[in-house]
Amino acid sequence: CGYLLSTSLPLILILLYLSLINDSFLFSEWGYDSSVSLIVYYLLSFIFFTKVPLVPFHTWLPIVHAEAISIVSIFLSGYIMKLGLLGVYRCASFIFSSGFLWYLFLCCILSIFFLVTSCSELDGKRWLAFLSLAHIVVPFLGFYVSDWSNINFSFFYCLGHGLSAGIMFGLLWCFYDTSHTRNWILLKSSINGIGLMSIVVFSL
Repeated sequence: CGYLLSTSLPLILILLYLSLINDSFLFSEWGYDSSVSLIVYYLLSFIFFTKVPLVPFHTWLPIVHAEAISIVSIFLSGYIMKLGLLGVYRCASFIFSSGFLWYLFLCCILSIFFLVTSCSELDGKRWLAFLSLAHIVVPFLGFYVSDWSNINFSFFYCLGHGLSAGIMFGLLWCFYDTSHTRNWILLKSSINGIGLMSIVVFSL
């Protein structure tokens, strides 16, 4: 409830406000209006960063994935996180300046930490959440270095990540129904080689 009140509700209100200012609900018809304070756009950037999420707004993701049912995790990783990326690209592209490079560098360093952390994670859903935190930096790097002619590669990456993560959460859901655990040590003894191969393929 607190997360919704602090991020989702302000997001809806800001988007409605910008829609009224621009007399349209279409992003393609929006433009920069000098009457709108930059604070509004920075707040919008902050909210979308929490949806992706990027450091330091990432702490909720492993917790939510571990506590939520699998269908929620599928929609979260395959849909909501990508909407956050699209929101940053559509509404907060002004942040991709030279100063943003240092922040991306920090995110890349921490993504290595997330990969290392995932290697020691026994809970399947938390493991996948940490992998997602590491992978989600890649499209932001694409946004920073790409121009209009090849920006679509970043979105293709997002599509692939959303599909593979969704399938992985679906597999973990099936494994949990059969073994009643998400612990890798216990799962290893209860699923066959095909299941393990599926996990390896879709987690890459």
